[in-house]
Amino acid sequence: MVYSKEKFKELWEANSAGSGITFDDIAECAVAWGISRDPRTRPIDEITYKVLKAAQVNDAEEYNPNPTPQCEGRIMIDLNDACKWLAANVRLYASLEFLPESDYPQGDVEVESLIKAFKQAMKGGKD
Repeated sequence: MVYSKEKFKELWEANSAGSGITFDDIAECAVAWGISRDPRTRPIDEITYKVLKAAQVNDAEEYNPNPTPQCEGRIMIDLNDACKWLAANVRLYASLEFLPESDYPQGDVEVESLIKAFKQAMKGGKD
């Protein structure tokens, strides 16, 4: 059955069973709402998630087939970017002879080592 987005949300959130909403209902809504022309040929979890998002149901993210790590993933991405930036700058300063090459990090290093080397480079290689 095709529901309005508002009615779908109301039914979905009414109880833990989604008030009897079936995948056929979800597929029909996907077509009616312009989400997919052929929802039955797409992965069921992908269509379900898109319909839930379109209806703005409260627990839509629980059905996300490709969840993005919220906090940890973002921190790691930021940390990786920061490490790359630090490494590039440590090498830049080392190449300008602010930091003796023997003091600059080699290979895989921990963040603390990069920060220490960067701070040392900013001071002209002096502790």
